[in-house]
Amino acid sequence: MDACVVREMSVRVALHGVTHSLREGPLPAWPDETDFYQWWYTNENTMEYDAGEAAVDHISKNIREEGPVDGLLGFSQGGALACMCAALQQKADDERLNNASNSS
Repeated sequence: MDACVVREMSVRVALHGVTHSLREGPLPAWPDETDFYQWWYTNENTMEYDAGEAAVDHISKNIREEGPVDGLLGFSQGGALACMCAALQQKADDERLNNASNSS
């Protein structure tokens, strides 16, 4: 069984009885990939993340459409993204997340 499937099944079991929504990153992990996705790419020359802003935009869109939400949970890049979103909302200067979490 694929490790991603096992991880997703574990999350579903842990969240039994809790309304939740599972999201994948919007970017294919490799060219022509249709099974694995990521939230951003790492520029190997600069070691900077490409498309990090697009990842925050993607999550805030989901929160606006399905929210309000009580929290975000992620694995690997998704965990880092959840922390970034919480920090941006806490700063209260990122309208994408503040408006998204207050909409109903």
